[in-house]
Amino acid sequence: MSFAERWSRTILGLGEHRLRVAYAHSEMDRLQLGVLAEALDDLCQHAETGDEDMRSTLGAFVPSLVDRNDVERVASLRATAAGAKLLAAGRLLRASSFEGFGLDKKRKPVGQVAQKSDGSPMTLGERRALARRPTRKALDALMRDPHPLVIRLLLQNPRITEDDVLRMAAHRPANAAVASEIGVAWSRSGRVRMALVLNPFGPSAVAVPLLGLLNRAELGQVARASDLPAVVRATAHDLFQLRPPIPNPARATRH
Repeated sequence: MSFAERWSRTILGLGEHRLRVAYAHSEMDRLQLGVLAEALDDLCQHAETGDEDMRSTLGAFVPSLVDRNDVERVASLRATAAGAKLLAAGRLLRASSFEGFGLDKKRKPVGQVAQKSDGSPMTLGERRALARRPTRKALDALMRDPHPLVIRLLLQNPRITEDDVLRMAAHRPANAAVASEIGVAWSRSGRVRMALVLNPFGPSAVAVPLLGLLNRAELGQVARASDLPAVVRATAHDLFQLRPPIPNPARATRH
């Protein structure tokens, strides 16, 4: 049994998304880069050609791939896949680099710090404490916070809704660190995935791995979006060409 097959059997048997992600992360940590790259390539080949179980399995690995905190290992994995000419893994990791995450140069954080009642800005510690148990009003203010630690706590809060996260993912200009946090915590949501991918200001290192989880119609939409980075559009086009069209039942009946 291949790694991809074993992964699929194990991951699909785990009911909760967080357990699936934890298992996938542990596999990425324990395997040597060469073995991991080949296994991911096999998984991606199946997912690219329409195997829904393998695409669901890939979904457990994506949070680790879009996490800017793991950029060094993921960038090394990308280099390993490129050196071994693993095309499917190469597409998945095409933008996984320090540059792809926007970590190659200093950038001013995008966002707005929540304020106290007297109008002065809250400290990072105060905002983190508030993110753990926010009121609705505070939650609206914290969603614009530029600090990834605040966003991470906020995304873990049960009060936050998919619509809230959708607005955060679609916000322009995007904060690269915040986009990574959203990708890690909410890649299971199809609406959030599309919002991240279609945000032209978001980091390509987050958008490109998410493309592997999109359906053919979504890939076509991304490939046609002229305002997106070239690497995102090109990868979406490649995956669109590989993904078989959905059969038309009416056409099959006529024939």
